Amino acid sequence: MVFLYNLIKSSPGLLPLFIQQQPQNLTQAVQFAQTGAATPRDPEQRVLQNFCYNRWSLVFTYNDVYLIWPAINLFGFVVGYFYPFLTPSILLNSQILFALC
Repeated sequence: MVFLYNLIKSSPGLLPLFIQQQPQNLTQAVQFAQTGAATPRDPEQRVLQNFCYNRWSLVFTYNDVYLIWPAINLFGFVVGYFYPFLTPSILLNSQILFALC
């Protein structure tokens, strides 16, 4: 996940492509980042999880990507520890398009 986070942060043009493709899992995301081609999706994996808790998650919003360890969702706000400084921060839940866990 750190590899993907650093790659997307260092290549701003990659973020819109990830948002468009919405990879279903970490394996698809790594393959897409390395080759630029998406793998076929399993029909059972069409529904994306909005968020994952108590583990590192790569979170995509409309204009940024975050690597976060989410702790709790309070009244529509996700509170967690954000990489690289592991500082506690807040992210509005409605901004999250999808997350890879």
